[in-house]
Amino acid sequence: MIKVKSERILLAVNFKFASPLYNWNVIPTRFFEMVHSALTPDFAISSKDFSNIPSHSLADVAVKFNLFGGPNSVELSADNLSFKFENLLPNEIHLALQIIEKIDSGFLESFPNCQISTIQVTSFVHATIVNGASITDYLNQFTIQSVEKVCSQTGADHMPIGKFIIRDTEWFAICSVEKSEIFENALFLNWDVQLLNVSETDNFQEKLNRFSNCISTCALALNLEPEYVF
Repeated sequence: MIKVKSERILLAVNFKFASPLYNWNVIPTRFFEMVHSALTPDFAISSKDFSNIPSHSLADVAVKFNLFGGPNSVELSADNLSFKFENLLPNEIHLALQIIEKIDSGFLESFPNCQISTIQVTSFVHATIVNGASITDYLNQFTIQSVEKVCSQTGADHMPIGKFIIRDTEWFAICSVEKSEIFENALFLNWDVQLLNVSETDNFQEKLNRFSNCISTCALALNLEPEYVF
């Protein structure tokens, strides 16, 4: 197994609704109050962090909360509740998960009739190899011989990329691995996992455990041992 240590992470989480939210006369206020109630007093909240995104199309209308005034956000649309955390450091993952858990709990209380059908987690991770293995040797296992032959003839560089899809009755994943462009001897990992058949009775920890198992399976398929699932 190749041990890897995450250096930078982009994490996006999307809760897909079974049916759209329609009553947008009251939804923005309920969303703002829900976020405020869920995150205070643990996190400082300012009114300038809330925004309303109007539209003539139900598919485009949304309300948004910008975490700490930056690019990280929680957004509610007619079809989704989504979270985005950009450029996280490894020690910030726990904070991101804490925010998601608080919003998840508050949302279920404020919107009890909204059923979640699927949950998608997309994670882009720059991870350095820490046990002395070579990134070139690792990626060579994904070499396509015909591409290698053409590159050898032309003098071009060939950097293989690994990608696969796993389909299961309860989850679906698209995973890829390639060379990181910003860290030495590091991989750029993309985990894109969807939980299917989400139960209304599942609490946050149960959802997180399901994702942990899915991503651990994907990491095992890539012969990688990350220090945590995301």
